Amino acid sequence: MGVPDETGADPLGPADPCGDPFLRTRFAIPTLPVTYLRRDRLLGHLDLAPRAPLTVVGGAAGAGKTLLVAHWAATRRTPVAWLTAQMADKGRGTFWAYLLQALRLAGVTLSAEVGLPAEAGRVDDALLTRLAAELSAREAPVTAVIDEYDRVTDPEIADQLEFVLRHADTGVRLVLVTRTEPLLPLHRYRAAGAVTEIRNDELAFTPRRPATCWPCTAYGCRPTRSARCWPAPGAGRRDCGSAPWPRRGSATRGRI
Repeated sequence: MGVPDETGADPLGPADPCGDPFLRTRFAIPTLPVTYLRRDRLLGHLDLAPRAPLTVVGGAAGAGKTLLVAHWAATRRTPVAWLTAQMADKGRGTFWAYLLQALRLAGVTLSAEVGLPAEAGRVDDALLTRLAAELSAREAPVTAVIDEYDRVTDPEIADQLEFVLRHADTGVRLVLVTRTEPLLPLHRYRAAGAVTEIRNDELAFTPRRPATCWPCTAYGCRPTRSARCWPAPGAGRRDCGSAPWPRRGSATRGRI
């Protein structure tokens, strides 16, 4: 929810290049359902992400990507800007207007000189240059999460994002949650040791990777040495053998 500034204006007022109000749901970190499986091993992997400017969490639909990153983001002590990129097909200017708003809502102070895209279909190079310069001057980095990054199919947006990431230096950490290979030169980041990746094989549950219900006792589950919490077929759900399933319609729906 936006916080009124000193003029009383809501920063979530009509501000995108088309004059339409920002959709608040695009900036909301998803809420974890009671059936969420805590992934301590992967959370630890994500904790290493601030050491690299780029993190990619990629996997098939239902792999648990979004909820994993949402859990991690909710525990961060540093600012986290969250953006669900469902507007990526509305034009480059609209995408950057939303990303700038996500940064501001996370508490990142951007000067008026950075500006806003004036058109839905384009963004000035000068805006991106000023944004990168101001982010690079930050004492503490901000984490920017872009969920559903697979919706970004415009190579120009990817090039612009890579430009800002490269020139912002240590001022920003970018986390991409995607179903497909992201439009970024990952080979360069891999060669430089500047990317953390979590892929399908790590997201998948195996008998060697037991999960813990969060909370495990939500439905009366009392795991013992002979009855541990194991994921049922389909990520994001659990079957403890003795615990009942939640009623239909009680689980959170959406892309995970």
